[in-house]
Order: sequence, then structure tokens, then C-alpha cells
Amino acid sequence: MIYSLSFRNFFSFHEWCHVDFTVGKKGTDNNWFFENDDGVRLNKVMALIGPNASGKTTVLKAFAFLGWFISSSFRTQKGNEELVPLDQYSFTKDDKGETEFVVEFRVAGTLYKYVVSLTPSFISKEEIYKKTENGYVYLLKRTWDAKENTYDLKAQQGFGLEVKVLHNILRKNVSMLASTEALNHELINSIVKYWRNLITNVTRVGKSWATTAVEEATLLSAADSYHKAPEIFKKAIQILKALDLGLSDVKLEKMNVAKNETGEIKEAIYPFGVHSVNSVAYLLPMYYESNGTKNLFVLLHRLLPVLISGGVAAIDELEVDLHPHMLNPLLELFAKKATNPHNAQIIFSCHSLEVLKQLEKDQVSLVEKENSESSLFRLDSLEGVRRDDNLYAKYNSGAYGAIPNV
Repeated sequence: MIYSLSFRNFFSFHEWCHVDFTVGKKGTDNNWFFENDDGVRLNKVMALIGPNASGKTTVLKAFAFLGWFISSSFRTQKGNEELVPLDQYSFTKDDKGETEFVVEFRVAGTLYKYVVSLTPSFISKEEIYKKTENGYVYLLKRTWDAKENTYDLKAQQGFGLEVKVLHNILRKNVSMLASTEALNHELINSIVKYWRNLITNVTRVGKSWATTAVEEATLLSAADSYHKAPEIFKKAIQILKALDLGLSDVKLEKMNVAKNETGEIKEAIYPFGVHSVNSVAYLLPMYYESNGTKNLFVLLHRLLPVLISGGVAAIDELEVDLHPHMLNPLLELFAKKATNPHNAQIIFSCHSLEVLKQLEKDQVSLVEKENSESSLFRLDSLEGVRRDDNLYAKYNSGAYGAIPNV
């Protein structure tokens, strides 16, 4: 689970952006929060609210970038000279300098802090710390030595890692954690696995899932995932039926499907919505269902594994094509212990302000942009915001800022 994520010099954020999932002990005692055995209370749900182009998606991109960098950069970066897919703040005539990330997260009962400074060309500093009774102690760290044109690499005594072996495979454009996984270090492997399991629908260029009428491949990918995980598919059907989409069931059938790009015929798992009319069941290809139904079908195949196993989901425009009243039941899946036994977390952007009627002030972060520079602040950091305030009405009145200037 994530405690906090901070970053700077990333897309439209020039100065530090701090996303904090921790909450004070004086907050409301309800299912939106949970307390770890270290006594820290954390959010299960965090909403990002603000105008278009304010930087909400960028916050989610920070999660996505770290997930890829920590878990997969060693495998996907092909050579030492390949640029890191990193986008820095553009609107400055000065040297762009370094981008920095600091994240605190908990894996298997231990709190870690990860720090990295980098440019698109190379990583200048990378450190992983473990929380102990006496504070954070480093486990592994590297620092670029410009004079020697190499890395100063250190591992904590007794860490069980041969530094020379790691040094031989370490490249300047990949994470040392992703590199250490190749050496099969048990502790680092658990950290890498945690970040690999982060679920998101954003990439470097924006949102990646959409189920418009022409994107049948997205539905087929979701159907294939459901086919391989029957228990998840069963839960998805229950939710789809409960949200009153006119479905009495969903079926998966093997069919021959033509690839749009090549016309090649290939067997695939195809989803059908089942509609009962006068006690007769009719199958309608999911391709022809409403965009809301299709988006929910795709979304659930991503969210349910996180809910079942624990982890983090970073979702852009969670409510897209859904009725505002459908957003609350989705978020309740994270709030309830029965559907979220391992305290999975979700951070999402949203334009449906109805969500402000449901969430607490600790769960809402407002994002705004001025002079092409984004900033983020959690609602409870504003002076005078009470827990019993009507957040929906006050936000709409402009009392909190971060509203479109129209």
C-alpha cells in the first residue's frame, strides 16, 4: 500500500507535488479508511478533481511511470543509450535539470522509501530504504560519479547481494531494483512484484483504455482475461447485473474474429450480453452494448484483481460513459471489507462532481494550473474546511478553487 508519493519536474508539475494517502486519527471512523498495525491510518480512495488540462492525468502518470520503471525498465530498455521515456517540465528556458520521485510504500508488513533522481539520459541517484524503530536505513543505493564515469553502488551489510555482480549488469537508463530482480534477490523481488501489479489506464501519452465502437480489441482482451480467471468473471457478472444495465447475464464464447489491421481470421473469446425479454434470453454482442456497459465490463476486469489480492489502481476518468449514480457503487467496492479484504487503494481522476457528496475532505485532492504550471492540494489542507461541509456545493461555488474559468 502507498503512504505518499512526491515528484517534481514531471510533465506540467515544475515544483513538488505531494500525494498523501495518510490521514489523521481525528478523522471520521468509517470504511473509507483503514489503520495499519503501525498505527497509521490510510485512505482507500483518493479522488483528483479539477478543470480539464489542469494536471490530473499527470498525477496518475507519475504512478504509472514508477510502476514501469521499478518493475520493468531492465527488461524493456534495450540498450544503455536508449532514452528513458520521461517527460520533464517544458515551459522553462533554463536547463531542465533532474526529475525527482520519492515514494513511501508498504510491502509484506514493512515500510520502504524509494528515492530516484533522473533525466531522460541517465539515472543520477537511486536509493531504497527500510523503516526500522530508529528510522529509515538504506538497503541499496547508487550515485553517479561524474569523475569516474560510473556508479558508486552500495548495499547494506548482510543484505545478501554481491555488489560487483549488480554493477556488471546495471545500466544508466534502468532502475537498479528492476536490475536486481534479475539476480533473484527475494526482498527486492517482492518490491518489484508489488509495483508490477499496479493497475492503471494511463500511458505516457494519456488514457489507454477506451471502448468506443471501433475498439473491439479492448473488449476481446478483457474477455480473454475473464476467460482465464472464472472467479473474477463471476464477480464481474454479479456487479454488472446489480448495477441495472439491463443485463441478466454475460456469456463468453469462442468465435472466429477478423483482425481490423490485417483481416486475418483468428479464434478469440468474445463477450455477449444476455437480455431476458418475456422470459426469453437473447444474446447481444458486447460490441453493440452501450458505451457505459462496455466501459464497465473492461474496467472491472482491471479493478477486481486488485480488490481480491490487494494493491493500487490509478485510473483516469473513472466515471467515463457511466451514469453518476454508478460511481458510488464502484467506490463502495473499495470501502467494504467484504469486497476489499486486503485494503486495496484507488486514486482516480473524475469530472462527476457527485463524488464530492460521498467522500470525506481527506479523500479529495484538487488540481489546478496557472501559467502552464500545475499544483495539487488536498482539500483538508485548506483552512476552514469542516468535515460536515457540503463539499459539492462549496466546490461548485468556487470556494475551494480548481474550477474551470468559463
